[in-house]
Amino acid sequence: MMLRYLLNDSRLDSLSRNRFTNQIRLLNQNLPGHQANNFEFQFSDGQISDLYRLSEVPVLLYFNNPDCEACKQTTQLLAGSEVLNTAIKANDVQVVTVYADRDLTMWQSVQFPVTWKKVNSIHPDSLNVLYDLRAIPCMYLLDSQKRVVIKDGLADEILLYLKQMQKL
Repeated sequence: MMLRYLLNDSRLDSLSRNRFTNQIRLLNQNLPGHQANNFEFQFSDGQISDLYRLSEVPVLLYFNNPDCEACKQTTQLLAGSEVLNTAIKANDVQVVTVYADRDLTMWQSVQFPVTWKKVNSIHPDSLNVLYDLRAIPCMYLLDSQKRVVIKDGLADEILLYLKQMQKL
């Protein structure tokens, strides 16, 4: 609402207007209940795929960077979560860790649990247009049809959702 208000201000310069317009566009993408934006990625073995070709199992998209301290902490929290590990074993969710930068040497060196899918974006610049990745780690929980359930969720929020799913 604030961005829309600012866009209506006639004193706004064109650079700010473009920036706010792009922010609104990002905020309005991948909303809960809507289809997640598709993107191409590469697995560590070189195989290329995209989000929609993943099996029809809910997906936790985990955008991260190996150099990010918050990412390391989040990875440790998720990897040690009994709730998440139980959901993975029951095929209730698949974790897809997404690296959205160009330095593939760093991406290749990072280790994740073997039950997680480790991918890097084929087109990292366009990924930043498809998903709001201004802050990482960034997580999206998608249902089996790749509709957004949780957008830019915190680890605790996603784990609570998975725990509630397990009780059903």
